[in-house]
Parts: sequence; structure tokens; C-alpha cells
Amino acid sequence: MAEIVLNHVWKIFPTKKGEVIAVKDANLKIEDGEFMVFLGPSGCGKTTTLRMIAGLEDITKGEILIDGKVVNNLPPKDRDIAMVFQNYALYPHMKVFDNIAFGLKLRKIPKDEIKKRVLKAAKMLHIEELLDRKPGELSGGQRQRVALARAIVRQPKAYLMDEPLSNLDAKLRVQTRAELLELHRQLGVTTIYVTHDQVEAMTLGTRVTVMKKGEIQQVGTPLEIYSIPANIFVAGFVGSPPMNFIEGQLVEENGQMWFVSEGDIKLHIPEDIAGLLKQKNAPTNIILGIRPEDVHLKEEYHKEINDSWIVKGTVKVVERLGAETFAHYEVGGRFKVIGHVSPLTLIEPEESKELLFDMTKSHFFDKETEKRIGGGLDLRPEIYRKKQAKAS
Repeated sequence: MAEIVLNHVWKIFPTKKGEVIAVKDANLKIEDGEFMVFLGPSGCGKTTTLRMIAGLEDITKGEILIDGKVVNNLPPKDRDIAMVFQNYALYPHMKVFDNIAFGLKLRKIPKDEIKKRVLKAAKMLHIEELLDRKPGELSGGQRQRVALARAIVRQPKAYLMDEPLSNLDAKLRVQTRAELLELHRQLGVTTIYVTHDQVEAMTLGTRVTVMKKGEIQQVGTPLEIYSIPANIFVAGFVGSPPMNFIEGQLVEENGQMWFVSEGDIKLHIPEDIAGLLKQKNAPTNIILGIRPEDVHLKEEYHKEINDSWIVKGTVKVVERLGAETFAHYEVGGRFKVIGHVSPLTLIEPEESKELLFDMTKSHFFDKETEKRIGGGLDLRPEIYRKKQAKAS
């Protein structure tokens, strides 16, 4: 197991027209035994960062340390890491046993030890009956397990996984995610996992590193990333459906603070959030962020109704997903807002509805910098319990 540290790491690719910055001044400490997820859209630099850690890409500037040792000039084979790729990278002419054992044979591990490790990994991944088959005889999910087994038998300091589940169907992805979590719990080996799927990031990661255009936007636990996003990009990228955003202004009337926007949108801001906005000298022009699960139909809201949190909206699209239903509304004449609706509620496009925004869970962002100013509800259990105890 190993601690992995990135100190001011850059990756710049030269092009005919100049340079492309793939990774910009990345600083990150991955703890020993941690499951760190690199999350971001295609082209954000997450795979390039992983490849630099593996030694498959040279570093332009900065340094990478594995277990306290600078590895910038160390070849991949000497870094004691194991990679799992998106395309499995299995040898088609070899049986599964030999695919798993290949790296150990190169390292001249004794045959008895190889057999022991291969059988143990195969048992962990439920592929014992596949050891005499060739990759062409396996399904995508089975091949992925073989690739994982090949990494496990190495017993490296760290596992590096580059979107290993992206070729699997939805049901198999869910199953394999659970198996990966169980494997990490059993092995306790430092793992870095690259994905563009925020559901994978939320379910797998001890912590998540969100990246955009080569820059690290935020590092935190899944609940930190979700409940206290650092900026509009993180808030909109993490969460399904994504967070709603409405541009507007902060207005103070009779000692109370309001969010005001087009189309008669006027929402009272709770005192604790208003106090924080004042403390941070929030600008007048601001962006309200609110998650779909905090946008309710007034007719469905069973708590005490706060009339200062009501917004009129027109239904545009209804998504029925079985246990959940989401409605897309137009509010204020131009803003698109998604809200949660009971699957038992009859709701049709072009209907006018009164929506209740739970402003206790509202987020506020600086319109100019797009950075978070305050609001939201910290969903980390230890923080949430303290706030609940204080409130009562």
C-alpha cells in the first residue's frame, strides 16, 4: 500500500499551433489505502493524470511521489502499481489462467505461488470455472473480472483503474461496482479510479477529485462534493438530475434578505443563510442553485407551507422513471427548472403549477466568479447531526 502525492504537476502537449495544457498545476495527496475517484467530463485531464502516475506519460513540470519516493524518472515497471484498462487488454491466444498469471511469470515468481495467487483472485471474483477458457469465449463482464484478477495477483502498492466498467451494461455495472467496493474493503490497497460517471464516483469513492479543463475544481468526500459544491461546475456536474440555476439579485427589505429574479420570482432567504451571505459580502448579482429533490409541487408538500418560497411554473416535460418522476418546468419566463414529483401525481405538459422551493437547502454562487458563497445543507452525517441537535 502507498501514499501518492502530486506536487504542482503539469502536462503540456506541444501542437503545431502552440501548446495544449492537459493538466494544470495539480496538487493532491491520496492517502494510504484510500479509494480516490477522478471525476470529470471527457478531456478534463483525469486519464492523463492517471497515466502520469503510472509512468505512461512524462511529466512536464512538478513531481509525483509514491510512498515518499519521487518517481518522475522511474519506468512504469518499477513503480509497483497495477493498471486496469477500459478495453481489458487481454491476450486472446492465452487461457484465462495464463492471462492472470502473465505478469507474475515475467517477475519469475515460483509456480506454486503463482497458482496460489491466481486461484485466490479467481475465487474472490467468482471466475474459478473460467480459468481454462480463452477471452473470446467470455462475456464483457467476465473479461472485466479477468482484467481485475490480473491486477489483484500482482499485490502492488496501488491500483490504477481507467473507466474499467464503461463497456458493461447497466445491470452489470451496478453489480461490478458492489464487487469493487468489497474488493477494496478486503484488500485495503490504495486505488485511483477514473470515470465520467458521477454515480460511480458517489458510490465508490472514499474521496472524489472533480476536474475541468485540466484543473482540479474540488476534492472531498462524495457527500461534501454533493452538499457543499465549490462552484457552479461541480454543483451542476454532480447530481442526477443536475442542480437548477436561476440568475437574480439579492435584495434587502425591512431587515430581511430576498432573492429576486425575472417573472415575479421573489424568494425569502432563511436567516442563517442570509447571515452568511452578509458575512461574506455577497455581490448583488448572484445565482441561486437548488437541487431537483428540493423543488416540490405545492399540492404535494406536506409540511407547513411558506408562501414566500412559492414560484409559478409551467410544465414542459414529465419523466416517469418508475419509483421516481421528475417534471421539467419553465419559471420566470425563461429559466428551466427540474423538480421531483410523486409517481402517483397526474401531471401533464403545459399545466400551470405552483412550486415550492425549499430555501433551507438553497445554494448561492457569485455570478462573476461562479464560486460558491454559501447555503445548502451539509449532508455529512456527523455535521448534520450536530446541526440538528443545535436546532432542537
